Amino acid sequence: MFSTKRVKVMLVAAVAAMALTAVTAGTASAAVVNAKFSTTSEFYIKSTSAVTIKKNGGSAKSCTMANLTVIPDSYGEFLGFNTFGGTGETKFACSGSSPLVMRFLGGAKYDNVSGAYWLQITDGPSSGLSSPFGEYLQFSSGLDKWAWVNGSGSTPSTLTLNDVRVGYLASTHEYITISGTFKATTLSGGLITLAP
Repeated sequence: MFSTKRVKVMLVAAVAAMALTAVTAGTASAAVVNAKFSTTSEFYIKSTSAVTIKKNGGSAKSCTMANLTVIPDSYGEFLGFNTFGGTGETKFACSGSSPLVMRFLGGAKYDNVSGAYWLQITDGPSSGLSSPFGEYLQFSSGLDKWAWVNGSGSTPSTLTLNDVRVGYLASTHEYITISGTFKATTLSGGLITLAP
């Protein structure tokens, strides 16, 4: 014969097991996976307007980026460069101040729960890079995500940055962020997309 106390203990154990199963299942389904580009040929990322670069949310600078040529591989990794820099490097020209230099390499990502795509930029070298506010370190602890939305037909895929963290100033540790809208196209202006 079961006692009330024993039944309560069994119920608590069962509920705990179900909760653990739910948490484990939720964690497994929330995995971020690598995404792949629809081509392994070079493609462009182009700025659709001026880019805003800020220091700690203020001191905004209006900058421009020449077309960024991106070289993807079959695993979704990439590196990019534009006319201002060498391979793996891009520059944003800022009026009246030094440019922002970035190491543009990383991997395409996909969140299979939210359905979001982004380009994850890899943290740069330990040496300082140029910015409109002085030397900075390209280190964002994974926050440097260029949000990607697939286009279709004649509508290109777009990338949107809203105060995306790039790194921090070497002297003051103030953060540098970028805001802007970009489009991705093949070299001939065609559609390029991401898929899991």
